[in-house]
Amino acid sequence: MGDCMAWSAFESKIVFEPVDAEFNSGLFWENLTKNDCDRLKLKKVSGRAIYDLPESIKVISQSQEGQCNRLWCVSVANRDFTRIEVLARSINEMPTQTQRTQLKELALSSKIDIVISSRDLYNAGFESAFYLYVIGDEKAISCARSEIDALIQIFGNNVVKYEELKAVSLVPYIAGLRESNVSFFEDTYKTKLILPDLWAAGSGTVYLAGKYHALTLLAHEQVQKLAQLAIKDGYYMELNGASTAKIRYLRLHCKKRLEKLMFLSQSFFLMEEDKIQIVASSPNALEQVANTLTQQILSRVCEAHLIFHKGGKALPYSDKTKERLLEIISKNKASLTQVVEDAMHFVITASIDFVTDAVTELAALLQATKTEIDVKYLIELSPEFKDFILGKKFGKISRIMDSAKCAVTVDMREGEGNMQILLQSDNVLEANKSMHLIKDELPAEEHFFIPESYHRPVIGSGGSVIQTIMRRFNVFIQFSNTSYHTQNGFGFDRPNNVVIRCPAKNRSSIALAKEELLRLVEEYSALQSKMLLRLSSGQYRYLLEQMARTGINQIVEIEKNTTTFIKFPTETPPEGYCLEVRGNGECPQAAAEDLIKIFGFEIELYISRPLGNVTSFFNDVVVPLKKVFQIEISFREDLIRLTHAELKEGEETKAISLISSYLEENGIRLLKENHSRRNFIVNVY
Repeated sequence: MGDCMAWSAFESKIVFEPVDAEFNSGLFWENLTKNDCDRLKLKKVSGRAIYDLPESIKVISQSQEGQCNRLWCVSVANRDFTRIEVLARSINEMPTQTQRTQLKELALSSKIDIVISSRDLYNAGFESAFYLYVIGDEKAISCARSEIDALIQIFGNNVVKYEELKAVSLVPYIAGLRESNVSFFEDTYKTKLILPDLWAAGSGTVYLAGKYHALTLLAHEQVQKLAQLAIKDGYYMELNGASTAKIRYLRLHCKKRLEKLMFLSQSFFLMEEDKIQIVASSPNALEQVANTLTQQILSRVCEAHLIFHKGGKALPYSDKTKERLLEIISKNKASLTQVVEDAMHFVITASIDFVTDAVTELAALLQATKTEIDVKYLIELSPEFKDFILGKKFGKISRIMDSAKCAVTVDMREGEGNMQILLQSDNVLEANKSMHLIKDELPAEEHFFIPESYHRPVIGSGGSVIQTIMRRFNVFIQFSNTSYHTQNGFGFDRPNNVVIRCPAKNRSSIALAKEELLRLVEEYSALQSKMLLRLSSGQYRYLLEQMARTGINQIVEIEKNTTTFIKFPTETPPEGYCLEVRGNGECPQAAAEDLIKIFGFEIELYISRPLGNVTSFFNDVVVPLKKVFQIEISFREDLIRLTHAELKEGEETKAISLISSYLEENGIRLLKENHSRRNFIVNVY
């Protein structure tokens, strides 16, 4: 590309060293010189800080946050730069001398500093007896975060185990869809999963922390099984064609959104120089997450090209022009590359909401109104939206070109994944007008779940009802079949099966159309028969483990076979919870009978007083019965409940005998046994 200059807007921090902290590893603090203070626009001229801002970084503005300053900066060199961050954690007690030594050793090996204080020094955002702060390079903190969290658990006298993963791409699979496995492990095994940062270098280590040693060991076994399944179930694809500038922008400005999507969809994105690699658990999941990534993130990052053919301001710029240039980049959170060949060629990468402002301000700064110029905008979109964006017989594109003096072309980029929309004009105002018009036509959509047994009545005979709703609100509504959805991990998930879509200019109609659909669902549901079944917390965990073991979502299978909707909870139900089954005629009865077939047997043991030492009960009773007989145990103050599959002769007696012996040793009387077997139906409506 010839000679090149690059600028990138980013945020960082200057973290000032506290003078009264209870602990300070004191490894990487630097003395603030007067020259640094002047260059970084600081009033403070003494003391030490962590900041790592070389001469190539220009500070545009800053704000004070406790004993640190948040900086809005621009990098003006073709090099990677460091972002200083502060990670805050809550701890209940001040670490012992031995523990402080461990913290200092970890800080040294990770190239970070650790500060502990009884005061909130750096705006932690929560209240705590003591605040532990990790300070340093963002990348170093990413690598050290899970190890810090594991060490805090050890300081709290918890049992900690770990599992080395073969690749960090396995982490979302371990976490589960919408992190459902994380919740399941906390509820079933009383064990916290500490996951590595998805952006950390290396293969990644999962730590497991819990109060009960035996349960944590069981949880570790399950994590090992999940890791093996993750390797076997991995599917891969590439999205090619993204520019280096766009990939760099995504890494810099979209990390949190990308990470959120990875955990929501149980997938992983590897951002390479000019492509994105995607890993998911099935071909369908792979296609879905690629479309979601494009729609929610990639299409929202726009690339603009400004090419000056003659008459524009050339390098070197005056100090005033340079300062204004950096302000434009920072204000619009943009990245800017300038290629100097026969013409001056600028490439601006920014959010689609800010890119036209950046182009307008940059063109004005460089006197583009007095020169020959080409303006190009590039928007990335999923190929499934080709007809949506073009309109019938290219009607939408034709209207945009008639309204603004700007050429609009669509490049399908066969074999490279996403299509590109190119807007090109020799006038900044016309190019921006065209950009705003195309933004209005981009797809806005919302995905949500409606039980599949309600799809037909909501759609209506021959599509009459749904067609009326679509015309009324000027939206497109699509229903999909999610019976292909496989069971991955231990959570229960309802995948979205309805999408409402319309041009962005009409996005307010989506909420109205959704409200109308849900109203129809509620009205139809109220006319249906209903059955209630008892569902204990132990039964819930038992069913989740069975579905995880078989890989079959049995709840969805029963719904499909009986044309019903089962309101199966997505989190552990409270005591006394009733599972609701709705359907027409005798369908709920049939579904209830099928549910009872997959339910575990239940035995309720009523006791004279609450269990005292819960730790010994978990280690001596709960885990042995779970491991040997696959019995799930739940308990409250006056009750111990066993949930299990059909046992061999004598096994039930052995299980109750073990519990009875434990109760007797601890001075607790067994008052009554209730063998409910298959008696789960509460009521019929």
